[in-house]
Amino acid sequence: MQKRNSKNIKMIDVSHYNGTINWTKVTSDGAKGQGGYSTHTKVPVK
Repeated sequence: MQKRNSKNIKMIDVSHYNGTINWTKVTSDGAKGQGGYSTHTKVPVK
């Protein structure tokens, strides 16, 4: 893992097993993106 610093971008890894994601809460907690491979999504992965 990288050492934490203010220039690191906070991202999350989600799957369909997590259920419905509250993206408003995720972004308000500072996450700037999501990672992963999607075959089940109804919205494009950014």
